[in-house]
Amino acid sequence: MCKIIPDLKNEYLSLSEVDSCSIRCSVFDLDNAFDIYYKNLGWLPKYKK
Repeated sequence: MCKIIPDLKNEYLSLSEVDSCSIRCSVFDLDNAFDIYYKNLGWLPKYKK
């Protein structure tokens, strides 16, 4: 996903306003969250009653 960030910045002008490091960090966090969820290492969020 990080490889296509420059192409997405050319396509969506709003992404060019955001720092590239923050976009990369968001992609890594999302990937990490999916890995934890699909490997059943984490639980679903518990909402307040």
